[in-house]
Amino acid sequence: MIYLSSLIKKRDDISKEDFDEYGPLAGQQPRYDGIAQFWVEKEDDLIAVFSSDYYRTIVATDEMKFIKESCFELYVGEFQVKWDKEHLTKQ
Repeated sequence: MIYLSSLIKKRDDISKEDFDEYGPLAGQQPRYDGIAQFWVEKEDDLIAVFSSDYYRTIVATDEMKFIKESCFELYVGEFQVKWDKEHLTKQ
C-alpha cells in the first residue's frame, strides 16, 4: 500500500473560519491547518492520479483557492508490516 500525505497551510487572505468551512479538518497540526492523504495500491497509481487531466484542470486549480503554495510539503511512504499477528502469538 502506497500513501501520500500532504501538510497544508491556508492562504493568508483566507480566514481560519472560511478555511475550516471549505474543507472540514479532523484535527490541527502546530504548523499546518490541515492534511490531505491519497491511498493507492502502487506507485504507478499515484503517478496516474497526479497526471490525470481531471487532477490538473479541476483539483489543482481548486487547491490554489485555499492553499498557501509556499508552505506545501509532500511526503510519500509505503507501509511495511514489521510485526504480524502470527509472529506475536508465537512468543
